[in-house]
Amino acid sequence: ERGFTVDTMHADKNVQEGSKVLRRQVLKSLAPGGASIVVSFHGETLGRGQSQGHYAPIAAYDPETDSVLVLDVAAHRGKSFWIPLQDLYFSMTKIDPSTSRPRGYLAIAGPGAH
Repeated sequence: ERGFTVDTMHADKNVQEGSKVLRRQVLKSLAPGGASIVVSFHGETLGRGQSQGHYAPIAAYDPETDSVLVLDVAAHRGKSFWIPLQDLYFSMTKIDPSTSRPRGYLAIAGPGAH
C-alpha cells in the first residue's frame, strides 16, 4: 500500500456525461498533488491495432481540442498519441471479457495527495 490510494471507475454507457466526469478527473490529475489517471481502453475501437484491452496513463490535456495525451507503455504497439477525450471514453465502455464489466480508469494518488 505504501500510502497510495486507488479509486476505480467503470465507464458508463452515457458517454457524454461520463466524458465530463473523466475530464474533471484529468484536470485535477494535472494539478500539483493530483492523482495519476490510468485508463483501460479497447484499442481496436480507437484504431490502435488488434488490441482488445490496454492500460496506459494520461499525461496531458489540450482544452482547445478536448484531447488527452495517452502515453502508450507498450513501445512495440506504437507511440504515445493524442485522442479526443470523448473517443477515449467511448472505447472504455466496451465490456472487458475477463470481468464482464465495462473498462474504465484508475485514479492513483500518492502519499499526501489531496
